Amino acid sequence: MTLRIPATQCLRLTVAASRTSSAAAPSCIRLLHTTPSLSASLAQQSAKAAAKKAALSDRNTPQPTVRIHATTQPPSTKAPTSRKTYLHRTYLSLLRSSPLTIIFQHNAVRAAEWAAIRRELNSLLTSIDASLPEKQPLASYIKITTTHVGILGPAVRVADSVSPDGTFWPHGTSVEASTVAKKSKRKHPLTPLLSGPLAVVTFPVLSPKHILVVMDMMFPVKRAPAKKSFDPVATVGLNKLLFLGARVQERPLGMGTAMEDTGVRWLAGLNSVEEMRGEIVALLQTVGGGEIVRNLESVAIGLGRTVEGRRLMLEEEAGGGPKSAEEGAPAA
Repeated sequence: MTLRIPATQCLRLTVAASRTSSAAAPSCIRLLHTTPSLSASLAQQSAKAAAKKAALSDRNTPQPTVRIHATTQPPSTKAPTSRKTYLHRTYLSLLRSSPLTIIFQHNAVRAAEWAAIRRELNSLLTSIDASLPEKQPLASYIKITTTHVGILGPAVRVADSVSPDGTFWPHGTSVEASTVAKKSKRKHPLTPLLSGPLAVVTFPVLSPKHILVVMDMMFPVKRAPAKKSFDPVATVGLNKLLFLGARVQERPLGMGTAMEDTGVRWLAGLNSVEEMRGEIVALLQTVGGGEIVRNLESVAIGLGRTVEGRRLMLEEEAGGGPKSAEEGAPAA
């Protein structure tokens, strides 16, 4: 006759038998020890219990801290390899490298219309480059970039905020930078504009003539009939654009300032740096450059004489006053 006992009950009987003497153990326990299959099952149960106990002990043991990121790159808010992190870094680089960023809204602009707008804008900017005396090739660096509004907003706030030590955030996607950007969401002047489908026009330098071309073509005060040489597809796309505002980068920290349409047009009406330098030189020549130089030198000379007189006065007071010629003469 074969006795069938569940494995869990066999384990309990084995533990109970180990606590008593072998002579007083029940006959079923002696049968378990003499049956090979039951002995193997008990061995497996004992091994599993020991392994579980060891795992629990390892879990409670404190593990050494392992660094999962480089010291020069703190952990980012999102995954470093995600598209959101890539776009955030791209927008942050555009904002920090552009002294002027024009923000506008586009409404259902097709890909063919975007291509036509970029082509016509590049043609106009290239002609401006050729007419300038310095001939700086800025047309290839003035770009139109369609953006993701949910990522552009945090990038703008990070670009316009500083770290606790008063400098730029070295890692704009870090957790600390994201926390500071969230706190300044309601205070930022560009927050009301960052909604809907947005695009930006970035300028590498402040060139008034290039800014004027962009404003007259994309956001005119009163749109005139297009020329025959102008692409009609670009005209259809330009009618779908709406100017919202601009971000002007200040120095030296690079903080952004919001600017309206009138401010951007005033900036576009300024003369270039070379023209302003020429006006200053002409003004100096008209007033008289020699007279200005003499006036500046007279200030320095007067200041030097004042300091020298004060020095002599202090020396006399320290020496007990000036001595007369009779007191200073030796006795006969």
